[in-house]
Amino acid sequence: MTRLPGLRVRRFMLKREGRQGRVHFVDGTPTAAVFEIGRDEKRVLDWIGLSSLREGGEQWFDLTARAVEPVPVAGTVIPVRRTRVSQRMAAGY
Repeated sequence: MTRLPGLRVRRFMLKREGRQGRVHFVDGTPTAAVFEIGRDEKRVLDWIGLSSLREGGEQWFDLTARAVEPVPVAGTVIPVRRTRVSQRMAAGY
């Protein structure tokens, strides 16, 4: 399996049955991800490999992911923790 520093790598298998290709986990368990020729965009089918896969064929692929920092979206409110300052502490400023 491909290993890349700082990234999570998972191996999957695409199996073609008729016009559909279902993604399976490495242990053979099917996932809910199904691609279909004639329904999904050609560029997506080419990317996943279904376009060139023969009936009953299998294709293995590795998917990598990394954690990302959340990015504030315009118009969202980010909660700010407020603390009370006693009058005695405030007088020292």
